[in-house]
Amino acid sequence: MKKATQTAFLLFLWGSIWSCIPIEDRLNPNILAVQLEDTYSVQDTMFIPVDYSDNEQLDSFVVSIRKIDGTIRNPWNYQKIDTIRGGRRYKDTLQIPIPINVDTGRYEIEFECYDFSKNMARTSASFLVQSDRRGPQIHEFKIVGLSQDQNGNYLTCRLEVINIEGLVTDNTGIKLIRASLSNLISPARITDSDSISFTNLFERDLRIPDTVKDGEILTLKLTVIDENNNTASQEARFLIGCDDSPPQVIIENTSPEIGANQEVNLVEGTTLKIQDGYITDNSQLQRLAVTFNPLNAVRDTVFSINLTNNPTDTIFLNTLPKTANTFTLPQDASSGDTYELIYFALDTAQNTAKPIRILVNVIKDDIPSIFVTNAYTNDIELDLNADSLFIGAGEELQVEGKIEEDKSLQYIRIYWGLKGFTSLQREILGENITELPFDLSDLQSLNTFRVPTIIDTGRVYELRIEAKDTKNDPTIVQYFFHIR
Repeated sequence: MKKATQTAFLLFLWGSIWSCIPIEDRLNPNILAVQLEDTYSVQDTMFIPVDYSDNEQLDSFVVSIRKIDGTIRNPWNYQKIDTIRGGRRYKDTLQIPIPINVDTGRYEIEFECYDFSKNMARTSASFLVQSDRRGPQIHEFKIVGLSQDQNGNYLTCRLEVINIEGLVTDNTGIKLIRASLSNLISPARITDSDSISFTNLFERDLRIPDTVKDGEILTLKLTVIDENNNTASQEARFLIGCDDSPPQVIIENTSPEIGANQEVNLVEGTTLKIQDGYITDNSQLQRLAVTFNPLNAVRDTVFSINLTNNPTDTIFLNTLPKTANTFTLPQDASSGDTYELIYFALDTAQNTAKPIRILVNVIKDDIPSIFVTNAYTNDIELDLNADSLFIGAGEELQVEGKIEEDKSLQYIRIYWGLKGFTSLQREILGENITELPFDLSDLQSLNTFRVPTIIDTGRVYELRIEAKDTKNDPTIVQYFFHIR
């Protein structure tokens, strides 16, 4: 019993002595392999995971960044010291922003970790800082006040001002904003800010040119350039489909023909006929009106049509009622009077055509004119101006010429025979005369005349041609041929 007590006492004494001797921590902390990118740009943020551990207790860590081959005056010399409040392991993700004014080049980053026994672990790595490679950022870009078609094109018109909204930002600063509209216009703005609003930036300089045609599509390209020449762009398409062009009135062919000064001479009681002409518009016509009245009098609308319920872009005048293309002078219109014919047109966009104005000068209905230009006997030409004309027995007379009339003929009559005993050889009534002037060689006419084989010399044959219009006395020409 006494021996057992003695042994227990010795064990207790030995344990007490051992517990009073301090145990020294000679193990360094551990830094897991650090992973980071090889290359960063100015104003990037470096995200670096760190993982420290120790066999006993961690105390603090230090992160340092310096430029390789740099100096103490280098714009960026980074150091971070932080305390770890106990524990054998510490994990975190460091966030280190790269300043805007940093010098580009290669940098070294060093990690140090300390435990409570001041044991240290150290590791390092390098990375490259390059100039800014991030382009500007365009936010909430939109075109204001224009609708879009199913293809995303904005619907607009010539001379329309394009209003844009939105915001552009950049990490280093914006130096230029340019808006190019299909290379037709290219307004630009120089800036020195890192945040620019597009609202009213180009004021009224961004405008659809007046030279583009309906149906064309223009592309707006907005380009933003920052201080390091990084760019960002935004595009929008514009479909030109406006109606800003007035209708056109085209008169192509009339009877009688209108002169270059838009005037025509019209015989008393006759009619001006618009044979070919049309009214056209780039979109749709709405109204057409025609006035015909004495010059300087109250305008008299002789034809009007509203096309609202029957839209069209072209109207041919010869397809309209006669009141739109046929204009007969009133019975009381006399030589010297002037009438005014005007065509008006309006399209659905309320564009008004330049009125076509024709002045109609009333002239007197002159008597017909008969011209015998040539005469032949047995193919030998005669001089119709000679004092005396001769023809032989059995010979044939042939004449050429025309009859002119400014309105219409009532008849043409041709006589041939012995002087004082002529007989009617041919009569052509006005209803059968379709063209003026009338050619004496016309198939309806007669222009060859024969002398009998047996006839006394010295006798005289007469050729008489009469032409009468509907108003005046007949015109008569006579030729006398002596039988030789």
